Amino acid sequence: MVIDFHVHLLSQNSYVNPWVVEFFHRIPRKDGHTYESLMAMGPSELDDFLASQGVERGVGLAEVCPVTTGMFENERVIQFCRESKRLIPFCSVNPNVVARPAHELR
Repeated sequence: MVIDFHVHLLSQNSYVNPWVVEFFHRIPRKDGHTYESLMAMGPSELDDFLASQGVERGVGLAEVCPVTTGMFENERVIQFCRESKRLIPFCSVNPNVVARPAHELR
């Protein structure tokens, strides 16, 4: 079984730091996807993409790092993964962003 433990779940309507966008535009992709097409994937499209790469399960990571990378909050990860057949949600707690970090874990 192949598990990808590092699947970022950013989307077109999430905040992504501009340097991240520039970085991904510079990376040549061999699978025919663009940064924009990857960002447009919903749960079922991402499931299909993971399957096409031989990945049986993926761990969807939250992004709670507005200063460095971007924002895709824990609640959004939970919802995204709930609609997926392959993804397992994984939270991120950033005490610089969340007022009550312990509460965030619940």
